[in-house]
Amino acid sequence: MFRNDIHKVKNQIKNEGFCVLKNLISIDLINNFSNMIEGIEKDNNKSFFEVFAKHEYRSNIYQLMQNMTAINQIACDIDNQLKETKLYNIFSFKSPCMSSSMLISMSGEDKFLNPLHQDIYAYNSTKFLKFWIPMTKVDEFYGSMALYKGSHKLGYVEPSFRDGNNHYPSMDEKIIMGFEEIVLDIPLGDGVIFDPLIFHKSIKNVSETTRYTVGLDLHDLNFKDNFKDIEKYAKISKIRASNRSKP
Repeated sequence: MFRNDIHKVKNQIKNEGFCVLKNLISIDLINNFSNMIEGIEKDNNKSFFEVFAKHEYRSNIYQLMQNMTAINQIACDIDNQLKETKLYNIFSFKSPCMSSSMLISMSGEDKFLNPLHQDIYAYNSTKFLKFWIPMTKVDEFYGSMALYKGSHKLGYVEPSFRDGNNHYPSMDEKIIMGFEEIVLDIPLGDGVIFDPLIFHKSIKNVSETTRYTVGLDLHDLNFKDNFKDIEKYAKISKIRASNRSKP
């Protein structure tokens, strides 16, 4: 169970755009995840990097891994914590909706790193929070995420596609000048909850190990939502999806 005061969590997200939640997930859940990865390695008699990195059907394997039962168990545990701590109440979530995913950062691999961006691509409700939960060591050596403290106060900044084949639109890095860069370096078991409009980007993994991170999207099913406000995000998402489908 995370130990933070929920009122301080809300204030920190409001003021800084993110908050580190201490003891968000148990060592048992982390070990359960690790055991599943070790099972893949044992079945193939290879390291995960050897199994996955150059596999002909890497994208298929990646999609399957998004729904690993170990990740679903983490999502269920966090949902229970949000109920017990009344965090849903303090953020006025009436009908919470949670989706989960996993990010895999391979050693020395650049092409799947996320450049500077806001998380507009899964924006389905104006009540939206993100979780970022490391399953392995994270820092500037093992790879991580950099957040720009307070940059969510800029609100939505429309990106542009300079190259029609870009998977991510371009953001001018001048936008984050003056905002403190925080490269996440937190112990296993802790996680980060953040405003999806905070500017952030990937930090490259230069170690010899694979980095795993669980991501959770938390929305509220709010029929009074102003969905027209979300259309501007959806427009960029459609362009990005179209670009990703190009050869």
